[in-house]
This record gives sequence, C-alpha cells and structure tokens, in this order.
Amino acid sequence: LTANSRIVVTPGARFSLTGWAKLMQPGGVQLAAVGYAGGQVVSWSVGGARSSAVGSWQELVATVTVPAPVDTLVVRWTGNGPTDACLDEVALTPLP
Repeated sequence: LTANSRIVVTPGARFSLTGWAKLMQPGGVQLAAVGYAGGQVVSWSVGGARSSAVGSWQELVATVTVPAPVDTLVVRWTGNGPTDACLDEVALTPLP
C-alpha cells in the first residue's frame, strides 16, 4: 500500500488491516480504513486499531468489514495531538 492507494471493494467483504507503529513520545496513533462511496467519505473508520505505547514497535491489527454503500477503502494514519511516530509494513489483506 502507498499513502494514496484506493482499494475498490464490495459491501460485505472482509479484510485484515495491519501495520507496525512506534511512538517516540507520549500520545497515540490510529491506523484505520476510511470508507468512500461514489468518491465521498461515508465513514472515517470502517475498522481500525490504536496504540499509545512509547519507545517500541507495536503491531496494529484490525478486521475491516465493508458496510453498504462503501465501494472504496483508503488507509488512514492519524495521531492524537502532536505526535512523533513511525509507521511501517502496512497491509490490507482480504479475508475468506
């Protein structure tokens, strides 16, 4: 995945959203899937995971179930307030 990846999906599809986060200072981060329909945001977090652990890499894992009318997912990485953090190895993997 890249920062601009748009993944075409169908309602009911399930995915595993994973990534590794490392915070350098207190705060928090969230890795989430944003749901779009017809090019417009319909949900800022279809599914996601958070971390607030400082100083070591933490795996973020979430199950994403695509709701109607979502037709596209975009992965979003956000911090809570001023946050110094790294993100690596982000993947959105289809589930059976």
